[in-house]
Amino acid sequence: MYVGRFGKERWTRCGTASCRCSQGQLHGPYYDRHWSENGKRRKAYIPRDEVDEVRAQCEARRQHERQVVDAQKELQKLRACLRDLDDR
Repeated sequence: MYVGRFGKERWTRCGTASCRCSQGQLHGPYYDRHWSENGKRRKAYIPRDEVDEVRAQCEARRQHERQVVDAQKELQKLRACLRDLDDR
């Protein structure tokens, strides 16, 4: 599973005056993913043939993280119940 968020589709201009992008036909689409590592923002380009796989893995990671948070909340509730039972 990949860490980070899947970026939006991007279209760009290269800046060359004679290029098709200067007439409005932009280059792309390009995709990337974003994440934090040691307090720094990171970004990685995703090749076109890997876009679907990376998107699915980013979503799987996000779902897993949600499940972990839900499990931690449930554990806190259970611990609170145990403390209440011990106090009786």
